[in-house]
Amino acid sequence: MLLVGCLGIGTSAQTKTERPPEAKAEMPALTEFHEVIAQIWHTAWPDKNTKMLVDLLSEVEKGAASIAEAPLPGILHEREAKWGEGVKRLQSIVAEYKSAATPLDEKKLLSAAEQLHMQYEALVRIIRPALKELDTFHGTLYVLYHTALPEKSLAHTRELVKDLTIKMADLRSAKLSERQKDKSDAFEKARAALGESVDALAKAAPTGSMETLTPLIERMHSRYEELDKVFQ
Repeated sequence: MLLVGCLGIGTSAQTKTERPPEAKAEMPALTEFHEVIAQIWHTAWPDKNTKMLVDLLSEVEKGAASIAEAPLPGILHEREAKWGEGVKRLQSIVAEYKSAATPLDEKKLLSAAEQLHMQYEALVRIIRPALKELDTFHGTLYVLYHTALPEKSLAHTRELVKDLTIKMADLRSAKLSERQKDKSDAFEKARAALGESVDALAKAAPTGSMETLTPLIERMHSRYEELDKVFQ
């Protein structure tokens, strides 16, 4: 993604590759909930401060409600079922938290607080990108596949393809973390297939029509999905 916002300047070409909100794997409600989770997990729970846990009940309920009401951005649509299950589990834990807080059952409240933290982390893992470079690639691909392609905008498509070649170069250099090493073989194979499809599209884009580019975009999108599945 071109750093237009950070630089405070822009061109029409840069604007075309800027990721819209629905192309960003972000959930502000979940981010905001971290504030109360941090108070619970780093202060109240280790100190067994059940009074503080009771005092935080209203914030816990408010934060969980905001998460439940917040729609997933379009780029995360394939994780909607898993997200929905996670939110239901969160709401169940909040109900247990409230029940243990009023009237107070210290043991159950501490257990509910621990479960709340664990479920918050589970929700974060659902939306957190498995690989930063894969996420930035997907951001541009999302705009190409869901905006430029349906609109049959050749100029926009060509701009986005240029951006994808840059993102693919970064993805080719990306390294898996230690905890992801068991996925190395599948990752390398799927990444190579995606790279081949990006190269083919980039070669055709400067002179190709939307009719010739569409099947290449479809193939690249399928290759991306195969790579993403490696981490699921």
